[in-house]
Amino acid sequence: MLEEIRCALMERMHSKLMHATSLTDSITLRIRTKLEEIKYNSRLCTSKPAVGGKFQVNIGEDQFVVDINAHTCTCRTWQITGIPCIHACSSIHLMNQDSATFMDKYYSIETYIETYKNALDPLNGRKIWPQADGLPIKAPKFKKMSGRPKKNRKRDITEDPKNPNKLSKQGIQMTCAVCGGVGHNKRSSNMKNDPSFKRPPKLPVKRGSRAEHGSR
Repeated sequence: MLEEIRCALMERMHSKLMHATSLTDSITLRIRTKLEEIKYNSRLCTSKPAVGGKFQVNIGEDQFVVDINAHTCTCRTWQITGIPCIHACSSIHLMNQDSATFMDKYYSIETYIETYKNALDPLNGRKIWPQADGLPIKAPKFKKMSGRPKKNRKRDITEDPKNPNKLSKQGIQMTCAVCGGVGHNKRSSNMKNDPSFKRPPKLPVKRGSRAEHGSR
């Protein structure tokens, strides 16, 4: 299983690196799609420039301050994601610049290639492995545990019970079969060793005649 996972990761890193080297854009494809959607939604904003690379952006009844030089917006979306928000995109378009140049370097193609550059190396088969020094490693001795081995695994509380047709005893009040008391059973009853105690008689079970059973 570990060998299959290693081979899958080795092939995945190779395919990711080949895909990254074939891209001509400055940012990855998924981030480019997200940025184009933000740029389209920024048409609802109205930007007003100020001194020092700052802009006042209005959208509906809301108003935000964008600082292009510091890559900040008072909505804090640009600082958290590293992607220009709709307010920042509106200000960038007012300056006739590309919003992709204001992206965080984390989303650049250079970072994407650098991530998958140091991939897993291929390995030789078991026959060519070098022999390790020391005693061979063997499996630990089997130790038989006390008690009867369990056949069924422990089920989680969120799982269905083993037998859904069997009613649970949870919430049922325990009754003693010796003294008829409530809250204990005959094993913990104090009256079973008392010679003066007389066990209450069992109530007779009413059984119907054969004719009654036959009529049912």
